[in-house]
Amino acid sequence: MVVKRRGVRLMTDIKLKFPEIDQTYAFLDLQTTDKGTVRQITGNIVTAILNPKYCQNQKIIEGQIFFDKFTNEIKFQGKIIGERNIKENQIRLWDDSLNNRLGLEIEKHFGINYNSNKMWEAIRFVAHQYEVSPPKQYLQNLKWNGDKNAIRKLLPKYLGADDTELNNWIMEHMILGMIKRIFNPGAKFDEMIVLVGGQGIGKSTFARYLSITDDWFCTIENIQGKDAVMNLMGKTVVEIEEFVALRNAKSANEAKSFLSKLSDRIRIPYEKYATDVPRTCIFIGTLNERTFLNDHTGERRYLPVECNSNKRAKTIFPDKNNKEKISDKEYISLIRDDFNQALAFGYEIFKNKTHAWTIPKNLLKDLYKEQEKFKYLNPDVEDIRYFLEEYKPKSADPNITCFKELTMQGYQIKSKSFSEIMDNYFQEWIPVRSSKTKRISPSGVSIPVKLYYEKKIENETDFIEADKNLLPEEWQKENQLEIDTANQVKIQM
Repeated sequence: MVVKRRGVRLMTDIKLKFPEIDQTYAFLDLQTTDKGTVRQITGNIVTAILNPKYCQNQKIIEGQIFFDKFTNEIKFQGKIIGERNIKENQIRLWDDSLNNRLGLEIEKHFGINYNSNKMWEAIRFVAHQYEVSPPKQYLQNLKWNGDKNAIRKLLPKYLGADDTELNNWIMEHMILGMIKRIFNPGAKFDEMIVLVGGQGIGKSTFARYLSITDDWFCTIENIQGKDAVMNLMGKTVVEIEEFVALRNAKSANEAKSFLSKLSDRIRIPYEKYATDVPRTCIFIGTLNERTFLNDHTGERRYLPVECNSNKRAKTIFPDKNNKEKISDKEYISLIRDDFNQALAFGYEIFKNKTHAWTIPKNLLKDLYKEQEKFKYLNPDVEDIRYFLEEYKPKSADPNITCFKELTMQGYQIKSKSFSEIMDNYFQEWIPVRSSKTKRISPSGVSIPVKLYYEKKIENETDFIEADKNLLPEEWQKENQLEIDTANQVKIQM
């Protein structure tokens, strides 16, 4: 079954607010030669754009060229003379087409010969006078209606997840993580919600709505190479569909390192040198199968949420049979309102600093229980568990074992896997390492080893029986009375 994904535009179009710049540009005139002709320099292009009496007054350009600090791109909100069908407040990436159009208009009106490279240099300079973060302004423009369940209801309503305190915290945590990185790019946030449920329920669309707009959303299938990190730049939400990107990682440590990075080394387009670009996104995993947790040390990062299409209140896709009997446009508008209110409430929590950034202790057991549902059954773990619980108690020395003893019993497990499993899953067995070879006899046969495991023996009780003759006299009388009473009961029976 192929599900057609609908694009998600900005849930609410906003008119960006730009900073005030140095007003000296408003008083600069175009520089001329001694003969009175306009000089062919980049500075004159800058003047033509920034001084209102040139491009602005002659309606050559309406709107603002700016630098998007969130995506590290030059963008334009407005239109150039001659353009049609440009929506109000529409934001576009500044490209060669816009560059050529404006450059040729400046040439026609002010006599500055068009040169692509000079034009780009001028545009870069102008854009950096107006640096803004659209996602930040978007959140600041949202009006919260006071609904304190705005975040809590998203997962149950659209994905049929259980309405629990754990799922409420997970959803709030992801929204707050996204807001945190919008306002503080590079902030620490390495947890990932994992939406588990049947195909076509709308897990990916849910992630897209949360991202606010498709421009700030992407799906990745690889975490290696330049393209992987370039795709993260300027995104609020990155989907790891079917866990493909993490499963393709060379190791569990590589996957964990990727999720926990605060920045990426990237050469931004039109820049000469690579620079460290802070992370702005959160990660959302989406998959159909139930078993995906197989890395014991990294499980804390994964926050699973089970989705059920039979339990959801409404579909996240436009539904012709919807109860409200409304159009697709109205239906989508209602969905956007729900996500907007969740984001607005999240922004209030962020400003008031009331979010618990670590999972509350009273929810830990619930989280572990949920994670157990989705654990991949590692046959090596089960083999070692059987060996330790069924074979070892009957061996010559039940409190010492090693890799060679395991293989002597016919188990086919790699040495590295044995050590990782013992360290992560059976922590009651303490590793004992030696620089010199030592001989142990866990099964009655001498084995040379440099690493073996010793079982930690804990006293069953700390109770020490006291000498009755040393007890106070009144305690001895009470004790004798209890014994006499017990004996009388036995005689009567």
